[in-house]
Amino acid sequence: MGARGIVRVASGGNPVKFYFHAQPVGSAGRLLLEVLGGASGLKVVVKAEDSSLTEPLQELFTRAVAGFS
Repeated sequence: MGARGIVRVASGGNPVKFYFHAQPVGSAGRLLLEVLGGASGLKVVVKAEDSSLTEPLQELFTRAVAGFS
């Protein structure tokens, strides 16, 4: 994820939870991803100061983790 500018800041629990931080190049906005893992797959929640950034980051994250199981 680091190669895509997404940094893990915390993880753990049962079911597993991950928290990631990202900041778009050339933007002062910050984004937080909460990723919850379970039997039905991953649930990704993106929180951002600029709501126009949430969908692109969710798509980038989904592509980045495609193929992991």
